[in-house]
Amino acid sequence: MTKLQTSSAVLSLDRSTAVAGTDANGDGVRDDVTAWVVAQGFAGDLPKAAAQLAKAYQSVLMLTLTDDTAVRTARLASSDAVECVMQKAPSIEAGYKAVADLRRVTVNTDARVKAYLSYVELVNDTVVRAPQGDGCV
Repeated sequence: MTKLQTSSAVLSLDRSTAVAGTDANGDGVRDDVTAWVVAQGFAGDLPKAAAQLAKAYQSVLMLTLTDDTAVRTARLASSDAVECVMQKAPSIEAGYKAVADLRRVTVNTDARVKAYLSYVELVNDTVVRAPQGDGCV
């Protein structure tokens, strides 16, 4: 496995204890998640849609859950990004897979799972507006 990871045949995900992980270029997406998106070989506009969703998931992990405005903003951004992925994917199945896989890659440590589940519990049963257009920004 080590040989595969060092040869770039297998992508290594950030498994540090920090929820934020590393985002060297400051684009709001962890570097390992960006590398994962690139490695998927998504076609057309799906890479951009996946990056939008990755950024939304990352912002959810970093939320101050007592800030109602930030939570509402993150909820809307996530909803829009999921719709964007679904619209840009070649099929509904491919869209669902991309959303689920991206969430799994982003929320990949105990600390990240705890942060994500705290957010999910807070927004459970809330209603958001339908995305504008295809949800893509």
